[in-house]
Amino acid sequence: MEGRGGGHSFIKDEEISSMSFMINSKLEDDEDPEVSKRLPINPDSEDIFFNMADGLLLIKLLNLVDENAVDMRTINKYTNNMNAVAIKINVNQALTAAKGFLKLVGVNDTAFTNQNKGIILGVLIQLARLLAVKDIDLAHCAELYRLKYEDEEMEDFNKLKPEDILIRWVNHHLKEAGQERRIKNLGKDIADGEAMTYVLHQLDKSPSNENEERLNRTTLEPLSEEDLVKRNNMMIEESKKIGVKEVCQGKDLVKGNAKVNTIFVAEVFNTRHGLTITEEERAEVEKFGNDYDDGEGNAEERAFRLWINSLGIEDVFIEKSLYDECNDGVYLLKVCHRIKDGSVDWKKVVGEDPMFGQKKKTEKMGPFDHKINTQLAFEACENVIGKKQHGIGGDDIFKTNKKLMLALIWQLARYHALALLGSKEEKDILAWANEKAGSVCQIKSFSDSGLQSGRFLIKLCEAIDHEVIDWDIVTAGEDDEGKEANAKYAISLARKFGAFIFCVWEDVVNSKKKMMLVLISGIYDCYLNKHERKIEE
Repeated sequence: MEGRGGGHSFIKDEEISSMSFMINSKLEDDEDPEVSKRLPINPDSEDIFFNMADGLLLIKLLNLVDENAVDMRTINKYTNNMNAVAIKINVNQALTAAKGFLKLVGVNDTAFTNQNKGIILGVLIQLARLLAVKDIDLAHCAELYRLKYEDEEMEDFNKLKPEDILIRWVNHHLKEAGQERRIKNLGKDIADGEAMTYVLHQLDKSPSNENEERLNRTTLEPLSEEDLVKRNNMMIEESKKIGVKEVCQGKDLVKGNAKVNTIFVAEVFNTRHGLTITEEERAEVEKFGNDYDDGEGNAEERAFRLWINSLGIEDVFIEKSLYDECNDGVYLLKVCHRIKDGSVDWKKVVGEDPMFGQKKKTEKMGPFDHKINTQLAFEACENVIGKKQHGIGGDDIFKTNKKLMLALIWQLARYHALALLGSKEEKDILAWANEKAGSVCQIKSFSDSGLQSGRFLIKLCEAIDHEVIDWDIVTAGEDDEGKEANAKYAISLARKFGAFIFCVWEDVVNSKKKMMLVLISGIYDCYLNKHERKIEE
C-alpha cells in the first residue's frame, strides 16, 4: 500500500515507518521509564500516533534538537492517571518551545491529542530532518571543505542547504569509487540502492584503525540483487557494519521519498563521512568561521531568526541565515505586514502579491528589482517603528550589512513585544515587574544585575500561577551553576504559560537588555491573558 488518506492529508507508509525508526534510534538510550515503556514503536503499524498524543516524545525529541528547549522540571509529571488538562498543557509547552525551529502554521495541541496523523507526521518529519542535518556544516565538520568547488567562495559554500551538501558528498565518494554515476537528488536517485552501496563500500575500504583488520566489512553484494526492495534491505544491513543506525527499511527507500531518503543518507554521513583535509585547509576553515561568527551579533541573529519564524507567516521561514534570507526585502515586508497591518504598500512591491503565496506575473527578478523591494522594506520598517531610522537605508539590507540589519530587526521585535501589551512603554513593563517580584529585589533596568540569579523572573512567573512553581528546586542563584539552573527553569516556566521565548539561559545570567525586555514582556503578556483579559471578556 502506497499510502492512506487521512482527513485533509495523505499518509505515506514509508514516512510512518521511517519516523518510527527515527524515534526508536534517537530515544533508545533515554532512561525515563515513561519513554522506555513506549519503545520500540512498530514501524509497520500506526502506533506512532498514539505514542505521540500526550507530548512526552515530542518534548524528548525537541530536547535533542536544543537541549534547553524544555526543562523537564516544568512539565506535568506523567502518571497512569494523567488528565486531559495536564496533557494539553504539556503539548502546548512543547509546541511553544518548537516555535522558531519548526513550521507550525495550523498546528495546535488538539492535533496531537486527537491523533491527527497528517499533522503529527508533518511535525515529526521536520524534527527528523533537523536531527539528521543539524551538524552538516563547516562549523561542525571542517572536512566538508573537501566538497567545495575550486572556484567557489567559502561564504557561498557555507550558504548551501545540508541536502545540497549531501548530494555533493555522495557524488564525491562515487567518483572516489571510480563510478561514472552521479546523483542529482536525494529521492529517486537513491531509490535503487546502487549509489549508496558504492558509497558504503568506499567508506569502508580502509580499516578505521590501521592496526585492526575487521572481518565484517561492507561489500558490493547488494548490487547482485535485482529486486530493489531486497537490494535496499541488503544495503541497509551493509550500513550497519560501519555503525549506521537503522532509520528505515528497504521498502521505504525504494519509494524515492526525498524526506525519508535524506534522513538515511544523513545518518550514513553522520556515522562516517570519509572526508579528509590538510592542516592548512583546516586553518582556512577556522579562520572563515572566526570571521563569519562575530559572537554577540551571531547570538542576536539566531534570536531574531527564531522570532521571525515564530510569527507563523505563510511562506516565511528562515532556515539558515537571517542576513542572506532577508536581503531581498520580501521576508521583511511580510513581517512588517504581520505585525502592523497597512505598513506595506504592496502595489509597489516587485514580484509579490498582497495575498501571500501568490506571485505577480513578472519576468525573472534581478538586482534592480531586489533593490526596489529592500527600499520598500526599509520604509515599511520605519512605518512600523513609527520614526525615521538614521544611518541606514534599503541599500544596507540589499548589501547585507549585518550590524545595521540586526539593529533594524531588533526595532521590529521590540515593537511587536510592546504591541502585544497594548503598546505599553518600557517604564510601564519595568514598573509591573517590580510590583510583582518586589519581594525578591527591585531592578532599575532590563540589564540590571538583579536579573542574573533568575529568581526575579521565577517570581514573575509565580504571579501568573503560584501553584506551578516549585521553590524547593530554585537555588539561591549565588554561583554560576545555580544561576544557570534558575535561568533554564524560568525560561521553561514562561513557555509553559505560552510565552514564546527566543532568548537562551546565557542571556539571563548576563542580563542582556534586549532579550530581557522581550522575556519579561512575554511573561507580562501571559499574566494579562490569565488575570485581566479574561476578566474583561
